[in-house]
Amino acid sequence: MSKYEFSPTALAEVLTTEEKLALAIAKLRDCQQAFSYGWCNRNQPHFNFDWDNALKEVEQALDAVESRTRLRRTIVLVRSWDSDMECINDNGLLFKHCLFTAWAKQVESEFKDAVDSHLAVYNAFVHVDFNKSGIRAVMPSGDLEATFMVTLDFEYGDLGQSFTNDCDLIQHVFFEEYGCGGSFTMMPFNEKENA
Repeated sequence: MSKYEFSPTALAEVLTTEEKLALAIAKLRDCQQAFSYGWCNRNQPHFNFDWDNALKEVEQALDAVESRTRLRRTIVLVRSWDSDMECINDNGLLFKHCLFTAWAKQVESEFKDAVDSHLAVYNAFVHVDFNKSGIRAVMPSGDLEATFMVTLDFEYGDLGQSFTNDCDLIQHVFFEEYGCGGSFTMMPFNEKENA
């Protein structure tokens, strides 16, 4: 076992960066040995290696050393849909409500998939509100544009590059890397803190 014992919640305040790295390396060495032992003995009768716990320890070690920043922002997202004009012209209010709800769920699903898939994004919360007054027809295509308020609250680690502002970071994570659709503008509210 490693000479380093740790509580993930207390590490950020107590240990220096070098100590965190030493802890993570020691914990990863422990896990590597456990994985190696588990692999070598996998065919023995009654052998039961706790892979889930070993993976959890690796994740804890990585979490302990990676610095994260929390980003909470709301964006105004404009999306377009083709050939839904006949749906909007339908007089059934229930049908329209179902359509608008489906649009909002689709947008929310795209943003949630992006944060769930991104290896450097953690503890994400995504909420989407649909703006009923933000629907308009786009000429000459006839497509519909709809406006959404998307609230993003997440922590991020090393994204592979630095960003000068939140707008560029959101553009990179959600639109460039994971293909969320539409264009967006930032709301004035901004709260960013180290996690």
